[in-house]
Amino acid sequence: MIHRSHGGVARYQSIFKEALFEGQVIVVTGGGSGIGRCTAHELAALGARVVIVGRNPEKLERVKAELRPQMASCRRMFVTFATMPP
Repeated sequence: MIHRSHGGVARYQSIFKEALFEGQVIVVTGGGSGIGRCTAHELAALGARVVIVGRNPEKLERVKAELRPQMASCRRMFVTFATMPP
């Protein structure tokens, strides 16, 4: 939920308890876009240290930059999937 402060600056307010995930490290798959990106933002806002994983390094870098103001450190991990021989 986004609320406007008196200065007109948008501020995010979660429905969950503040600092709910403080001290937790959480891995979010598909963190470069869509639901994964939104989940990463929510968890970071709730105090988690978030590791985002995905297939597109450019998207991961963009989300990492978005998360940086909320977190002291943000990690991203690029993964590739190879098909296994039968």
